[in-house]
Amino acid sequence: MTDNEIIRAIRDNSPAAWKELYHSSYRQVEAKVKPLLRNVRHQDFGDIFDEACLTLMEAVKDGSVKEGADSNLAGYLYTVCQRMALRHGVRETHPKEPPRRTLSRVNGKIVVEEPLSELVYDPDKAETEEKVATAFLDRVLKVLPENCRTLFRRFYWDKMPMKDIAPTMGLKNENVAKTKKNRCMDKFKEIAKAMLADDEKVEAAVRRAVERDALRDLLADLRREEDGELALAALKDKKD
Repeated sequence: MTDNEIIRAIRDNSPAAWKELYHSSYRQVEAKVKPLLRNVRHQDFGDIFDEACLTLMEAVKDGSVKEGADSNLAGYLYTVCQRMALRHGVRETHPKEPPRRTLSRVNGKIVVEEPLSELVYDPDKAETEEKVATAFLDRVLKVLPENCRTLFRRFYWDKMPMKDIAPTMGLKNENVAKTKKNRCMDKFKEIAKAMLADDEKVEAAVRRAVERDALRDLLADLRREEDGELALAALKDKKD
């Protein structure tokens, strides 16, 4: 995929776009940024890269990053990761120093670089939106029938498998439990859609919170997948 194709796919919440971007940029950005974290305690490059991806997603969604002949997503991620790493380094030595605008020369021109807080997504805003999303979820769940709430609680919160949920709810078998869950989910979506239609701000907050959680989960899965492949490769090399 080209960078422009990835940008369009990010707007459509495509996991394939993030997988492509991750595999093409993670290691090369890590090689350049990780040395900046050598003296920074309790800060992992993976967390910085995840925040950079969240920044990119929001920039694409709000139109700050668009398709163009000069699109360079790996460069964008590197810039954000670099500035975040430098910020962590400053905080390590000067914890009370506020972010400042800096001057740099790019292609012979003096440009003003904004404080990092203006480049990355606002964690306070994200936390507020996630609280709105959680409160909305609670409102929808309260409207659902009790048996649906119980099924959701056991499946999503308690992580019980369907074969164990079925007997606790008086359902004949695992397949019947799955059918019940699907019907409850249809009801949940119907109620949620009706509630969201009445409040555009809540809808936007819920959508952004869901998108951020989905991206975090996807990046974590990609990292685990890659770590597993590296471990297998190491074992193979040792065997050879």
